[in-house]
Amino acid sequence: MGSAAAFMTAYYSARLIYLTFMVSPNAKIQLFKNAHEAGARIGVPLLTLILASIFIGFWGVGAPIPPFIPFLAKMGPLFLSLGGAIIGGLWGAPYSTYTFLNGAWYFNYILNHLAVFPLLNFSHLITYRVIDCGLLEFLGPKGVTLLLVKYTQNISYYQSGMVYNYILVMAMFTALFLYGENHGL
Repeated sequence: MGSAAAFMTAYYSARLIYLTFMVSPNAKIQLFKNAHEAGARIGVPLLTLILASIFIGFWGVGAPIPPFIPFLAKMGPLFLSLGGAIIGGLWGAPYSTYTFLNGAWYFNYILNHLAVFPLLNFSHLITYRVIDCGLLEFLGPKGVTLLLVKYTQNISYYQSGMVYNYILVMAMFTALFLYGENHGL
């Protein structure tokens, strides 16, 4: 656990140094104009922690002869710390890892681009354009409208506006009606 903590602390510290001192700031200039050193409310607890970490490490050993610890066990935290610092400085310092992890590993992005958007585009093409705007519009309002307009335009060619033409057409249909009545049609 201590070695894992050393690795993560080194990684985070290297990333923090990189983002603090080696990258252009992302904040507005007004925030930097109002920046100042921390006061005693922060300084006193930090000074207490610094002194405690230095002197308690020396005084708290207790045993004059430390027990034998294998070389790899002693160097493991050092190597993990160096590895974490190198990875944090080279690979993790740019926002790539942070962005990847913060983006929930891009599962939503992948799911949307591989499944949702193609299905949405396909359904838009088939259901909306082909069925709704195509077949149903042709069989429904648009088709009926075009059929009625075409039919009425064809009928309007027979309209001349002359009364004698209308009387002739009425006489012909009356004669046909009477002929059909007399012959049982």
